[in-house]
Amino acid sequence: MNHDRPQGLQLTTPTDTTIVFTRRFNAPRQVVWEAMFTPDTLRRWSFPPPGWTMTACECDARVGGALRLVSRSAEADPAMTIHGVFAEVVPHERAVHTETTALGSGEAVGSLVETHEFAERSGVTTVSITQAYPSKDARDGAVASGMDREMETCFARLDALLAQRHLPDGYVIRPMRDGDHAEVSAICAQVYPTERPYTEDELRAHQALFPEGQFVVEHEASRAVAGAHFTLLVNMMHFHVDDSWDALTAGGTFADHDPQGHTLYGADLFVHPGHQHHGLGRALTDATRGLVQSMGLWRMVGGSRMPGYGRVAGTIAPDDYIARVKRAEVVDPVLT
Repeated sequence: MNHDRPQGLQLTTPTDTTIVFTRRFNAPRQVVWEAMFTPDTLRRWSFPPPGWTMTACECDARVGGALRLVSRSAEADPAMTIHGVFAEVVPHERAVHTETTALGSGEAVGSLVETHEFAERSGVTTVSITQAYPSKDARDGAVASGMDREMETCFARLDALLAQRHLPDGYVIRPMRDGDHAEVSAICAQVYPTERPYTEDELRAHQALFPEGQFVVEHEASRAVAGAHFTLLVNMMHFHVDDSWDALTAGGTFADHDPQGHTLYGADLFVHPGHQHHGLGRALTDATRGLVQSMGLWRMVGGSRMPGYGRVAGTIAPDDYIARVKRAEVVDPVLT
């Protein structure tokens, strides 16, 4: 049976006692495997439920190796522990382990057997996670718990982590947060001084409409936002590929964001002048490409400003200008 779940993560219940989660990632399967089974990396994206903090993360992905995740909450005691043993491991292809959830007293509150299978095509890895429960009631309780939404939140973090493979040292890509809005608006004003920058209210609205589609790159040493990429989902049946930016973004409000849309529209991408020429734009683009693939979308569409073209518009046709930028004969602040 198929279930209506968050885009990106697909959930099916092929038997009375199993759940199968399927998710795509924009990275080779070896890279995805290591992200899922290397403790230092695992704890960077596999966060516990809201209000809980992971205090221990052990993962030894070999036959007989142990899995142990410990989380604590200020409002609940004792701690919650997930532990198990790997029964089968084929590196980068398949892993099977037991999994028992217990309270600090040692009392088991749930158990299952989990199988990970990895398949790669054209650099995109599809991961299938099968959870086998001891009874139909236990399986049904897991489906009803909303665990898939927590998993998708974690996998969105993994998407951002995988995109960072192309980042220079000292930078990290992450979803936009409430505290970023003022910085992002200021960067927009610097990059596009002749245009009205996004307001904090507009950025807050974008985040509320499509949080997983709003990316920022952070400079780790200063904790400052160094760049941003904003996207929304659209149904191209309602548009033409040559429609203006205003039409495709509802005047920059993103009010036409369609959760059922199959096209990701790249509404804006900019990098702080002090952090340009480090490949941050490419890394942000890779993050959105990963979103397209993980959500199973059809395509990504986007345009680009040509702020340098105005100086030569009277003598060079737009297509010729673009060709010259590609040949590095002309430098454009955005296209280049």
